[in-house]
Amino acid sequence: MRRIVTKVKQSLDFNLRTLPSREILIIFSLKALTALLGFLILRYIYLRIDKEHFGVYQTLYVGISWAGFINFGLGNGVRNVVAKNLGNAKQLTWYFENALGIALLLFVAFSVIYTGLSSSFNMGYFFEGAHLDYRLIGKSINIFFVVILVSMLTALIKSTLLGIQKNVQSVGIEFFVPLLYLTCLIAFTHITGTHFNIYQLSYIFLGVNIVVCLGAQIYIAKLLQINFKNIFYLKYRAVKEFFGLGLRFFVLQIAALILYATDEFIISRYLGAEYVTDYTITKKVFWISTFLFISVSVPFWSRLTHLKASGSYDKILTLIKKYFVIFLLVSLVGLLLWIAFPAIVRIWLGLENDIDLSLVMYFFVYVLLYNWNIYVAHISNGLEIIKYQLFTAVIGAILNIPLSIYLGVHLEWGVQGILMASIISMLISGILIPAELVKKWKKMGLPKCSNAISG
Repeated sequence: MRRIVTKVKQSLDFNLRTLPSREILIIFSLKALTALLGFLILRYIYLRIDKEHFGVYQTLYVGISWAGFINFGLGNGVRNVVAKNLGNAKQLTWYFENALGIALLLFVAFSVIYTGLSSSFNMGYFFEGAHLDYRLIGKSINIFFVVILVSMLTALIKSTLLGIQKNVQSVGIEFFVPLLYLTCLIAFTHITGTHFNIYQLSYIFLGVNIVVCLGAQIYIAKLLQINFKNIFYLKYRAVKEFFGLGLRFFVLQIAALILYATDEFIISRYLGAEYVTDYTITKKVFWISTFLFISVSVPFWSRLTHLKASGSYDKILTLIKKYFVIFLLVSLVGLLLWIAFPAIVRIWLGLENDIDLSLVMYFFVYVLLYNWNIYVAHISNGLEIIKYQLFTAVIGAILNIPLSIYLGVHLEWGVQGILMASIISMLISGILIPAELVKKWKKMGLPKCSNAISG
């Protein structure tokens, strides 16, 4: 018992040394408030819209995660590049101006491509339900695509802030989106005296994201002394640096998109939009453990990159070991959430739990593996050792959708089958990536690396 307590204290010491204690408290508080707002928003909408359209809305909402995947790895490439250039203000400004120019080009390109596709393809194809209003769904999909593009610009700013270790500011941007969204939802219902439809929700969400994006642009423009005229003069060296590693990150992002952000679409298309509701509720509860893990690990990736660039390998090993203890702690939180799930749903939504308990069990395993993959991926990305990560991500992405359809639809396992497909896909990277990290570190003459990666 004494050894466990010592390990926990050492893990907390890691974060205290990485960031000032006041900054840690602010980050954790903002992350906690962001998570709480997410729960309140979901409850507020759930009680004011029918189950099928709620499932459609949640499926579209998951599509926002695509914002971090359609920039060809630009955000992660920028994050690593600026982390290596801390202390050089002119270089940071120059890099961000080029990154913003590239992001705007992607914004225009994807707008043109989507306009062409949406005019010739029925976007309502992805949804199945007896009482769905496909006209409103089609309009809502168009609005949500604009939200994705706006979120792409916001995500670039957040990545840049994380790279220059402005962690509070990055988390603060993330916090303002649900805060403004919930405020607008409450104002809408009080002013109109009516419930929502999916089209109205989409427009409100778009307006909120535009406001937050503009605010973030103004902040970083002042912080880095940005000259917006320069964004129209892209430099090849910057593009090469961003996408040299960034294109590999892009492959990882696309694979992650297929693995982590397609379940709702598969459920809506093959099982029915109403099944997304139970999936979303269960996922939201277990995401508490992931939220805790991500909150603590905000500075970890950029910190690793910075330490590697300075050659501080002994400190890297220490951080990895302490990060593993944090993973064990959040895994314990996941177990507690599994046990307390019925009570949580009853308190949160005011309803008796009618969700299949086997779905709850599957989600516990899913989130456990998800958090483990975050742990090994942060180490891999921070140290820029991503060969096996690329390989396993592609294999998992190729496997996930057909396996989901086979287990969930053809074998009639339902939502549990779709989750099982994701679990199998995550196991591939969860095993092979740590093996690659151990191998690479041993080649560098650091035999203790296996202990660092696996605790």
